Amino acid sequence: MLIDRLGCDIVNRHLHEVHTLDDKNAAQVRLQMQLVNQLDMQVIFSLPVYCCYIASNALNLFVNNWL
Repeated sequence: MLIDRLGCDIVNRHLHEVHTLDDKNAAQVRLQMQLVNQLDMQVIFSLPVYCCYIASNALNLFVNNWL
């Protein structure tokens, strides 16, 4: 456990010393997070429609080729 904690402390120190965010970069991060959330929502809402489209096309192919 102590080794894990030391590893976390080292990583945190590195992040805060080397990878600091100024106002512009912080705004870019927030914007990217909003964009990713919006894209996630689009995928979540469009996936059932897309699956129905695929199932419908598969059924049409089956009916047209086998009946």
